[in-house]
Amino acid sequence: MALPFTNSPQQRLPQGNSSFLIQESTLDDWKRIVDLSADTQRWAMAYDDFPVWKKAFGEQNAELLVAKKPDGQVIGFVSIAKFGPDIAAVGNYYVHPAYRGQGIGMQLFDKVTQTSLAEGRNLSLNAAFLLSKKYADNGFDKYPDWGLRAHVVTGANGAEIATLVHNSKIVSLKAVEFDQIATYDRSVAANVDRSEWLEAWINHPTGRCKIALDTTNHVIGYGVVREVSQNRLVFGPLYANDQGTAAALIKVILEEVDDYPSREIHFLSPSTNEEMNELTAMLSRPRGTYEHRGDDGICQFTKKVLKVDVRKVYAVADVALCFI
Repeated sequence: MALPFTNSPQQRLPQGNSSFLIQESTLDDWKRIVDLSADTQRWAMAYDDFPVWKKAFGEQNAELLVAKKPDGQVIGFVSIAKFGPDIAAVGNYYVHPAYRGQGIGMQLFDKVTQTSLAEGRNLSLNAAFLLSKKYADNGFDKYPDWGLRAHVVTGANGAEIATLVHNSKIVSLKAVEFDQIATYDRSVAANVDRSEWLEAWINHPTGRCKIALDTTNHVIGYGVVREVSQNRLVFGPLYANDQGTAAALIKVILEEVDDYPSREIHFLSPSTNEEMNELTAMLSRPRGTYEHRGDDGICQFTKKVLKVDVRKVYAVADVALCFI
């Protein structure tokens, strides 16, 4: 992400850490972040996420900060993105294991959230359960009644999920007016206008997107898969009116990835969507594997829980900078 986020002056860290700086990220910093977080935490990010966020949010509505040593070594980072006048999403919050417990993370977090808090925004983040109470103690104390569950498939085969497909029609982006997709997205995402993010995300350089239409050519779902670190594929978002439509989107999208059976395929889904358990099990058969990793996390808010249409969410969107 070589383009500028909101300007962030360099800030020296307290507690004796005078050799560290907090500053605006460069694209090279981000590439290091992607590799570092994949190696130490198995996070699934892409180098091209950076320019996509830049295009989606612009200089005034997104910020990505890094903590660096004087030699340029990246040891922590965090980001925030604003959706309209009321909502902001915090994500990518990470400190290298060797540098935790030194106040670096708190400085990053305070720095990236201070403007949005002063503006009175409702802040959200997707928290790992192990850290959920810590975030709640710092004001992120509003929760939905569902968590986030990770699904991982290897050796995928689309033959069995094809049996779930009904009369939905799966088409390319060019076949649908963008406003139709944006309207559907709003119907899922608590009526929040995410059109600028949406347009950038569905055209992600490492992504593939398809739209589902009913017999009257109304949008009834859309899905994006993107290639991320360590040769993995991540679905997000995958929104659909029903399981058959979700299955159709998965099948058609994966057919555009020649080597998808040899890759790990990831979904992060609301824990209340039991249909994803069935879909991922079917996708793994006859010779692959699937794993449901329990409730991995939860979306937390500072002011109120957004009432998203969770029934249509088979995979959340950009887990780093989205609330659903």
